[in-house]
Amino acid sequence: MWMLAGHPLRYASSPATRGRPVPAWRARGFTLVELLLAISLLLLLFGAIAFNFGSLQRGAQLDEGASQVEALVQFARAQAASTGRRLMVIYSEREPSGTASGGDPVPLLELVWERDPLGGPGVFERLPEADAYLQGITDLVKFESIHSLDLSPGRSAGAGGTNSAARPQTQPAATTQEPGTSAPPLASESEGVAPNPFAPLVFYPDGSTDPMEMILLSRDSEDSRRLQLRLTGMSGSIQRRLLPRDPFQSKDPALPQTEESPAAAATAEPVEAPQ
Repeated sequence: MWMLAGHPLRYASSPATRGRPVPAWRARGFTLVELLLAISLLLLLFGAIAFNFGSLQRGAQLDEGASQVEALVQFARAQAASTGRRLMVIYSEREPSGTASGGDPVPLLELVWERDPLGGPGVFERLPEADAYLQGITDLVKFESIHSLDLSPGRSAGAGGTNSAARPQTQPAATTQEPGTSAPPLASESEGVAPNPFAPLVFYPDGSTDPMEMILLSRDSEDSRRLQLRLTGMSGSIQRRLLPRDPFQSKDPALPQTEESPAAAATAEPVEAPQ
């Protein structure tokens, strides 16, 4: 037995180290309590990581869907400007087919374009190049409403001085009932039918579009947020804003308020002064 720095030394019994002094503290192993404690700490660490990852993924679906919508808008703008044709993004919800009743409506998102504006004006056909964008959007989000923020007649639509009254009307193109047309008909209010809450998003041959507002909902049942996207017609910029979860909820002073559209301000009736 030898002594090295206060620790007893002993000879190892293995053939490789036979005759060499080995400290006694190096021959010790881990106890069962130490192993169980280390395993418990690792399990707690992995559980915390999984919990945080799940909470982060819960809100990522709506944000990713909004990014896909923005990518679709930019793609449609570039396609309209490069081809010199009108394009339309059409969203609708149809009742589920089959014997099952009471199911969720089936979303239908299409990107159509006017292939021959001279030979077949108003006839739109599906654009297969956008299938990847469309599938990704319908898997992540759904639309609560899509409506236009048209400017009042005679007012410039933005930089470039394009008048909204001089543009081709969106509704006749969407209601054209000719072979190859994918746009569904829009019912008028005079017929006693509720108006379609999903207006088509039209892109003109110069790449511009009318100002539009879209409200997105996540397909994740645990995410009840509502995201508003506002599209500027001439520049193509898109602004995001979170809305109150309840559409009928009173305005929250903590949230930025939406300004009244010029069309709504122009159609407001003046109040007569009392005699």
